[in-house]
Amino acid sequence: MGTIFISSCILLLATQSCAYASRQVPLRQAETIQVGQELGWETLPLSSSKDLPFKLHELEPVPLAVNGDPDNRVDLVYFGDGLRIANLVSGSVQDTTSERDKFLHDAQSLTDTLLSPGGAFAPVRDLLNFWAVFIPSEESGIGTHGVPKNTTFGLYRPGEELRAVFYAYPERVAAACEALNSQRSNLQDGVRKAKAKHGCDEPILLANDGFYGGLGGTPTVITASPKNGVQVLRHEIGHTLIPVGEEYDGGYAYFGVNAAELQTNTSPQTVPWKHWLSDVEARGTGRVRLENSRVAVQAYPWFDLSNSSFTINFESGKGEYPTALLRFSISGIPDENHLDVSLDDQRVNFTLSKDHRGSLDRTWVQIPLTEGLTSSTDKSGLRQLANHTLEFTARVASSATRPMLSSVEVIEYGTEDK
Repeated sequence: MGTIFISSCILLLATQSCAYASRQVPLRQAETIQVGQELGWETLPLSSSKDLPFKLHELEPVPLAVNGDPDNRVDLVYFGDGLRIANLVSGSVQDTTSERDKFLHDAQSLTDTLLSPGGAFAPVRDLLNFWAVFIPSEESGIGTHGVPKNTTFGLYRPGEELRAVFYAYPERVAAACEALNSQRSNLQDGVRKAKAKHGCDEPILLANDGFYGGLGGTPTVITASPKNGVQVLRHEIGHTLIPVGEEYDGGYAYFGVNAAELQTNTSPQTVPWKHWLSDVEARGTGRVRLENSRVAVQAYPWFDLSNSSFTINFESGKGEYPTALLRFSISGIPDENHLDVSLDDQRVNFTLSKDHRGSLDRTWVQIPLTEGLTSSTDKSGLRQLANHTLEFTARVASSATRPMLSSVEVIEYGTEDK
């Protein structure tokens, strides 16, 4: 059975409530914890305050967008990781409060974009509160190659590729979040105090790192990437707040309100997101037409182009698909002059978006192949599958971030009537 799906950017709007259901949430690569009623940290051993590198009673949430009483709102809290408060230079203290300022600026910018008119969460902004909590670390940034730095929550990448970001200390996240909820319930270390006006229903770890990366589940993990931070946040929060699968092709987890089982290849499909369809008739019935297409290539190589070129050999259709699309994602490539792409030994011209020029962050490129992919015929004149070669070559390796080919797709499309 195939699967139809829509983007998780609007998943929050497709559910009746934001209540948590009992489910498995990924921790690191090989662990799971059980999330129960509300936040559900019950199965994580909460660290004693003596074991924490920060003082629970000193956590001060900064309001970013407050739309109501935390008792009947979903409170999302950014906790920064890899942020230093001071550098020791030749025995003197150099003020680096700019890392705190940058964290608060990044958190505010992410929130404003999500809640602004036309933003992913704009229609439900009145149900959400956003807060930011600055907690200093001993080191700045996040770890790589599976080794965390000496930071509060121990965020790290498994390798060099701009992909997932994992955490080493989930119990510290749990303790910080629960501390904010204790402040809301008037209790701090068993002492009743004035009731706080904040809470923590879902923690978001915001890494002090300017490149693409993140992780769904509790806690949600994102980075301070100016280019990709918002899209990663809305994607991962979709996994976290709502039990749904992926929004991209080539994955394995497709379920929830953004997925529908393929009924047959020929019949119109009935989908649960009919109220989002632009076609008025389809919006009323929920029945949509399958578009005729063929995926000739779908790969996630995560290949370091500083080592060598990357080549894909593939077959195209028998001429029934008049157009095609080449789509790929890369990082460590500041402009198009640093990457050569060829199809069947012919250079493929492309341009990177203006907002990416000079950036080493991950970006996506789409190239319409308006003439489609050539096919071949046998001696009897019958069309056959044709062989093709796609090659990627980096011209200059970056000293900061290696040039990486993350994903590649070639999709063939049928005629307009199909």
